[in-house]
Amino acid sequence: MNRMLGTLRGQKRRGTAIVEMAVVAPLLLLFLLGIIEIGYVLFIRSQLIEAAHQGARIGIIREGADENDMVNGVLANLEDLGDMVTSADITASIVVEPGTGTTVRCKISVPYERIAIFGKFLSADFDVGSESVMYK
Repeated sequence: MNRMLGTLRGQKRRGTAIVEMAVVAPLLLLFLLGIIEIGYVLFIRSQLIEAAHQGARIGIIREGADENDMVNGVLANLEDLGDMVTSADITASIVVEPGTGTTVRCKISVPYERIAIFGKFLSADFDVGSESVMYK
């Protein structure tokens, strides 16, 4: 009798693993794609931080450098990213104030939609970017 009840119980639970996997697999896939997307955005942000730093450095170190030199330096640093960053995304300024010195500011701001791998995975509209300020 016990043997027969054990067999009946096993038959009732036979397809549960498939059903559980069908419920859990999309959630795991969504989670994995989210991790990849966020990791890629953070990678791009680190590239933008370095490029903004280099743009500000050009403005401080080079004698006679202007905003165009800074923008060109940033674009040269980001040429591996292709069309993702344009000169319209870069704001460069050199301010010379008598008595206090020179302030160089380089800011890069790129819309998330241009960076996204999997389309608009995150529903929020935001920009990814960096700003570097140097004084002389």
